Amino acid sequence: LLTVDRRTLQIILLKMQGYSTKEIAPLVGLTTGAIYARLYHLRKKLRKIL
Repeated sequence: LLTVDRRTLQIILLKMQGYSTKEIAPLVGLTTGAIYARLYHLRKKLRKIL
């Protein structure tokens, strides 16, 4: 089962709504690099499951 923390879930939902990484960063209080890293690790987890 895939579990994600609250911030990562917020990032996913904002990306699905069309926000850019630059727009998301200040909304969730992370750097753009941290957002890219979270999305990378999430995709990696999903690949293992699928």
